[in-house]
Amino acid sequence: MDLANSFFLEPVWWVGLLISSVFAVLIAKLISPLIDKGFSKISDWWRIRYEKRKKAFDGAVDYLLNSPNEQLMFEIIYVKDLIMFLVFIVSDICVSFIPKFRPDYFGSPFKVLLFTLVHIFLIVGALNYFFKMLRIMKLSNACFKRKYSELRDKQAEESNGES
Repeated sequence: MDLANSFFLEPVWWVGLLISSVFAVLIAKLISPLIDKGFSKISDWWRIRYEKRKKAFDGAVDYLLNSPNEQLMFEIIYVKDLIMFLVFIVSDICVSFIPKFRPDYFGSPFKVLLFTLVHIFLIVGALNYFFKMLRIMKLSNACFKRKYSELRDKQAEESNGES
């Protein structure tokens, strides 16, 4: 304890502390604009990406609102994806019961690996169809909201015109 206290009282410690703090401040002054510039570029890239996606999404909603055949196709695709999602989930549940009904099934490491790969395949397939359904639902909800707001605006104009 006395050695540590005596070291902190020596001028070498204080001079080293002063020099290292000056270097830290200089490095921070040099690096700070680079970090700010990097975050600015990332922020601009993210904003442009969001605007492009928003524009594409709005275009898809307009297209769906103006073509009833495409709306029907989206509904058919949604039902197909829902059925495939359920098939993958039910298949995964059935495969997961193999060890319960056939305890002797896992006799070799190859069968354990095969069992694991089948599980992964079924779960990834189910997630794929689930996220496709979410995208379709997002488009469908946006179409519904826009159509509903247009109908509401027409009814408001008609009621204002009658008054």
